[in-house]
Amino acid sequence: MADTELPAGLSGTVLATSQTSDVSGEGRAAGLAFGELIKKTGEAVAQTQKLLNKTSAASATALAETLVDVVAVEEKTYNDSGVLTTSKAHSLQLPLVNFIDPTFYRWSQVRLQGEFIAREFVSESTSSTDTSQTRSNVGIKLGGLFGIGFATGSGNFSASGTSTSTKTEASEDLSYGRVRANAQLTPRPDVTVPRPNQVIQGPRLSIIPGEIKDLKDAGGKLVGRTLSVLLGYHRMTGEAIAGKTLAIDSEGVSWSYSDPAKKTTDANGLVEITLRREFVPDAEGNPGDTRAKDFVVTARIGIIQNSTTVTF
Repeated sequence: MADTELPAGLSGTVLATSQTSDVSGEGRAAGLAFGELIKKTGEAVAQTQKLLNKTSAASATALAETLVDVVAVEEKTYNDSGVLTTSKAHSLQLPLVNFIDPTFYRWSQVRLQGEFIAREFVSESTSSTDTSQTRSNVGIKLGGLFGIGFATGSGNFSASGTSTSTKTEASEDLSYGRVRANAQLTPRPDVTVPRPNQVIQGPRLSIIPGEIKDLKDAGGKLVGRTLSVLLGYHRMTGEAIAGKTLAIDSEGVSWSYSDPAKKTTDANGLVEITLRREFVPDAEGNPGDTRAKDFVVTARIGIIQNSTTVTF
C-alpha cells in the first residue's frame, strides 16, 4: 500500500498597493487659484473705484446744475443790546449743491483670507488561495493456508481542501478650501465740495489780554497773580457802543471789575476786568504751583458772544 500527497493548486500574492495618496498637486492648484482670486479681486476693486469716482463726479455736477428757489439771505438786524429787532428774507435761485453735499466713496479696506485642506483616498485589495489533495491506494492478494483460502484487497481514497484569505490596504487624502472676503466702503474725507462763505453783520465783542502782575505778601513771598483784560463792544462801522453791561465768565479763575465804579462800557466801548489767581502755600509756607495756566474768558450780550484763552 502506498500513500501520496500531491498539491493540486497553490497561489499567493504579496500585499502592496500600486498607488499612494498625494496632495501636492491639490496644494499647488490651491495656491494658483488663490493668487488668481487676489488678482481678480484687485482688478475688481480698481474698476469699482473708478466707477464710484465717476458716479460721484456726475452727482456733484447734477447738484451744481440744479437750481432751486430758496431763502438765500435772511437779513437780521440787532440793536446795541444784541437783541433781534427785524428779520427780512431774500429769495433767490441757488444750486442744490449749496444744501446737499455729494458724497465721494472709496474702498477703505479689502481683505481676503484663504484656508485650504487637501485629502485623497486610495484603496487596494489582494487575496491568496491554497488548494491541496490527498490519495491512498490498496492492493488485492489471494492465498490459502491449511486448505483455507483468504483474500486481501486495496481501494482508492482521496481528500481535498481549499482556503482563501483576503487583505486590503488603503491610503487616504483630503482636499477642500475655504475663502473669507471682507470689504468696507466709506466716504472719502479728503474730497468735499466747498461750502459758500457766510457773512454775518452786527456788533462785535473783542477780548484783549493786558498786564500780568505778581502779588506778594509783606515778607516778599508770592501769594497770587493778576491779569488785566480789556473788553470792547463796537458796531460794524467801528463806532463804540457805550453804557452796555456785558455778561462775563472766566472758567477756573475769579474776576472782578478793575474799577468797581465802571461796570459798563465807556465812551470808547471798553470795560476792564481783572483776573486773579491765588497760590495756596504748602506746609512749609512755600507757594504751590505757580506755573502759567490757560483760562477761557467769555463775554456776551444778547446773542453776541466771543471767547478767548488767556495765559498767566
